[in-house]
Amino acid sequence: GLNITQNWKDTRGKPRGTLMTTTGLQLGLGVVLYQLNDLAGAATQIQRSADLFELGEHYERKLSYTMLAYLKQAQGEFETSAELLRKACAIEDTMVVRRSYTSDRSSPTKLAILLSRAGPEMAHLLPDASRRVMKLGVRSTDKVDFSSPADYPRELIYSDLACLLIAQDRADEALPLLSSLLEAAITMGRHGDEIRYLVLMTLAHHALGDMQTALDFLSRALTLAEPEGYVRLFVDEGPPMAELLNHAISHNISPEYANKLLDFFPKDILSAISVDRKQTFKSQMLVEPLSEREIEVLHLMAEGYKYKEIAERLVVSINTVRYHTRNIYGKLNATNRTQAIGRAKELNLL
Repeated sequence: GLNITQNWKDTRGKPRGTLMTTTGLQLGLGVVLYQLNDLAGAATQIQRSADLFELGEHYERKLSYTMLAYLKQAQGEFETSAELLRKACAIEDTMVVRRSYTSDRSSPTKLAILLSRAGPEMAHLLPDASRRVMKLGVRSTDKVDFSSPADYPRELIYSDLACLLIAQDRADEALPLLSSLLEAAITMGRHGDEIRYLVLMTLAHHALGDMQTALDFLSRALTLAEPEGYVRLFVDEGPPMAELLNHAISHNISPEYANKLLDFFPKDILSAISVDRKQTFKSQMLVEPLSEREIEVLHLMAEGYKYKEIAERLVVSINTVRYHTRNIYGKLNATNRTQAIGRAKELNLL
């Protein structure tokens, strides 16, 4: 691949390989760093590629503007992001044929949807995005096989359509389309795309009020995404995903990863979550939460009291103390006092 790009020339015979190789690698690295939420590292790589892509083709510049726009929205610079989005869309409008690659997930349409939620002054971006997609003549009822050579290049267009339908409160129309997209991603072994469609399925079912099914899809998404370290794929979705992750924690679904992801959400979004997620997280790390009496016994154990002393302080029998202790060991997955106290400290129960 490197040899091909190094020997590549434009239509006038001018060598372009070095430019293509350098900018492509930098932009790709920038996308990876963005997903990992290393926004500073991503900014360096994406800006460098954008500077070089100014010398490139329309498509290349569109990609760099779009990715820069994603970066700015993640940093809360919504007006700058919207201006970069406008530039990307203007370039796209000049392209005779829309070139679509499944690896190009920095979609201007998806970004327009995200930005449309930033405030009333940007609400127009959603109908604008809808008009752009509708002009392509795609429908959710189209019969397409995304694992076929003919339909595979059009996948991003239909992915954009599914995102739009969810944003327009038409999630029921998006579900069959998303099922086809997800099936193709699984069949072709494209795990990154599989995670993205699982996330969209999660959001669609959530929008329809089916929380249980939404959590089933979110569980699959989190299981696949955690080893790869995805962050922005979830965080960019804003309040609906924050609510879903909070529910995931309360249902013991990838609680450590879900809790970590919630830490990356803006404070104003987290403040809107009514449940105390940290307390929920601690409780759900247990097989079963400790009762108030068991917590009392645990504290006395940690202070060094013996069974008889605990019984006297709580005015109960020694057998009752032993009963509570067995329950504490079972819930904390411990076999002795030292292990139980250590586990309780890890969970901030002491």
